[in-house]
Amino acid sequence: MWTKGFWVDTVERAIKTLAQALIAVLAVGTPIYDLAWGESLGIAATAAVISVLTSIVSVGVGETDTAAALPRGERD
Repeated sequence: MWTKGFWVDTVERAIKTLAQALIAVLAVGTPIYDLAWGESLGIAATAAVISVLTSIVSVGVGETDTAAALPRGERD
């Protein structure tokens, strides 16, 4: 958990999760001028925080020095 590789992996996962959650919240057929950007970003940020916490909890479970929950052989 204290390596650069772990945090690069964790940040990548969190950014992907944030983008996915933001797209999911915004993709409900609402015109762009009616979007609730503050609430949508709040929901997406919450998903990103949960992603980071999940990565931290995965330490020692999967591949060493990564945020993965599975060993490399099981992910390939």
